[in-house]
Amino acid sequence: MEPVPSTLPELRVAIHEWQMEWEPKADWDHNFNLALCQAREKSWSSADRFFRECETHAHMGRCFIRALRQLVHELCHSRGSRDKLCDTFLQIFDLLVAVVSEVKFFEVKLHKFAPSNPLSKCSDICMYAVV
Repeated sequence: MEPVPSTLPELRVAIHEWQMEWEPKADWDHNFNLALCQAREKSWSSADRFFRECETHAHMGRCFIRALRQLVHELCHSRGSRDKLCDTFLQIFDLLVAVVSEVKFFEVKLHKFAPSNPLSKCSDICMYAVV
């Protein structure tokens, strides 16, 4: 994983490149299910790889959230015109909303489809997926 940028312009570009191209948000669920079906059709290892990629995507989003938080912290201690501070804060807020939405979507999907404690580890009951 590449290091997370520390300036707002670099972060904006990195977040744009990180975001899934599944717009509009109303289609995220459909697009996720489609990508999962395609991975499962290839093989179970492809499905595992898909979930690892989702996990990495969510982790990277969390790194962006921490970087945005750090920028706000620095902004609170900076000197500058009120208008410039407000503009920078609003840019950070917009990025934060976009990142948090996408991270939460992937975390919920991972919890639903690939929980950290799969039932196969907790029970002898076999789970069968409907394809």
